[in-house]
Amino acid sequence: MIYLHDVLDTAFSAKLVWRPWMVAAVLGQTVRVIPRSSTSSSGVLVPQTALVAFTTNGRFCKTSRGISLTLASSRQNVGPLPEPYKTQGARAVPAAPPQEAVPSPR
Repeated sequence: MIYLHDVLDTAFSAKLVWRPWMVAAVLGQTVRVIPRSSTSSSGVLVPQTALVAFTTNGRFCKTSRGISLTLASSRQNVGPLPEPYKTQGARAVPAAPPQEAVPSPR
């Protein structure tokens, strides 16, 4: 799990927020990440108690993004997500490739 900014890092939403994202896969220089939202009503429920960094209950969204390995490596790692949440979150996202990678900031 890493913190990514919605606008600057992923273009996931127009919210100026940092949120935890699950690293689902590393494919060469692209990292597939899945967002966790505390306001979504669909997706895989992950309780606040699953990870110390979580401040509220939340859900993994049914979407993913591709970001550069450089960007992912530069963001705060908040620790590994325990099972069964890691597997459930990864399975909830379709196997289609993530949206195009967001360029790393220069």
